[in-house]
Amino acid sequence: MKAIVKTLIFAAVVAVFSGCQSGSLDDIKMVKDNVSEDSAITMSRSMKGYELYSWKVGNDWKFVMVDGTNSLKSYDDIVAQPFVVTGVDGLLGQLKALAQGEQIFWNLKQIKGFAMPSDADVAKVTQYCKKRGIALEVISW
Repeated sequence: MKAIVKTLIFAAVVAVFSGCQSGSLDDIKMVKDNVSEDSAITMSRSMKGYELYSWKVGNDWKFVMVDGTNSLKSYDDIVAQPFVVTGVDGLLGQLKALAQGEQIFWNLKQIKGFAMPSDADVAKVTQYCKKRGIALEVISW
């Protein structure tokens, strides 16, 4: 009986570790592309809130939220994040996953390449956050 239990435990450990292969950003993008706006996905609570970045590519606004940290990030680090969304509606879809009481810092801190969308778009995001009970603070030194 002990041999069977040991065999089952060993098989479970092997199964877990065989599933822990590192994936590529393409794998992450594929998962993101298959998530619908109505999915019940929620983001984990962040100890230091989230940092929100925005920039323009052609005619499109891009947005990404990353875990808040004390470390400085470069433009390249930020735009290479796997969950970059296009347009304010894409951002609102991400904000839907945040818990009430979460904090977001919209960062434009002296990192070349980042900008704010139109006042109307900023107002739309601000109103949505207020409605959802999400604290939004714009930081632009």
